[in-house]
Amino acid sequence: MGIRDFPPGVNVPPRIPGIQKDTRPGSRSMPGGGSGWSGAPAPGGGGGGGLGGGASYSPPWEVKPPGGHDFQLFGTLTGAAVATTPALVAPATTGTFLIPSANVGIIRSVVFLVNNILTTSSVLFSILYNRGGVEGWNQVPVLPRLASSVGSAYGPDETFLEVPENTAITVEIRVTDAAAYQVSMLAHGWFYPKEIHEAFTAGYPG
Repeated sequence: MGIRDFPPGVNVPPRIPGIQKDTRPGSRSMPGGGSGWSGAPAPGGGGGGGLGGGASYSPPWEVKPPGGHDFQLFGTLTGAAVATTPALVAPATTGTFLIPSANVGIIRSVVFLVNNILTTSSVLFSILYNRGGVEGWNQVPVLPRLASSVGSAYGPDETFLEVPENTAITVEIRVTDAAAYQVSMLAHGWFYPKEIHEAFTAGYPG
């Protein structure tokens, strides 16, 4: 599967300005091609340890930084849909997580799973910000076919969604046909103090 950089959503740039991601094995996206970076000032580390002066850190949207906290969103649905017209189907089972104030969120992996899928199946997965669809991740289908279990995993090379502070992230599952399935969706990421984010972005040329 090729690299796919999905836009991260409403009013959020798809990449921090100046970052060109190097996808070669073992490489890292660093300004000037260096193997590390100590150009960020040493913020106070709100919510956890800060960036020490002179220390080298990976960008906090690639590796969870000091003061960062993991989150996982999980939604599941078991049973038949209540309607067969997509416009009439209410949002199915969801999971929601709120990015706290003074923090920045990042989602780096997403997994879809459908058991007992059919050639006529219509199952849609979404990530929402404050109940609004995220471009590239809104009502994503799974290819219908006859199988006992089908999964789609999107790892860090395919998933890059920045999440602003005070944003509620929701994972949503919709089944728009009348069959019964076991359907699950998982999104993983972390949030970290905004001052760390700002310190790093200030060090990258625009």
